[in-house]
Amino acid sequence: GAKPKIGDQVEIKYTGSFLGGEMFDASGNKGQNLIYRLGDGTHLIAWEEAISSMQPGGVARLILSSSNAYGTAGLDPIPPNTPIIYDIELVRCGF
Repeated sequence: GAKPKIGDQVEIKYTGSFLGGEMFDASGNKGQNLIYRLGDGTHLIAWEEAISSMQPGGVARLILSSSNAYGTAGLDPIPPNTPIIYDIELVRCGF
């Protein structure tokens, strides 16, 4: 399929974990996939870049330094200055 463009609605499955393997968040824990508009400014730049290069059904593992994740502020439950991993699957886009 086609790759998503800025402004397209995307549906993704994801899991977020610390480098040691402990999961801190997952779409499956919420009982539904995440749906949002690519480029809406509400998600990490690394997500935007990765998802815009994927096709539906594609998967990606993002290993993010703290500066590419949540930086010196952190974001509960992610402490400040913490590198993290996101596993992302693009389910569908442009709907």
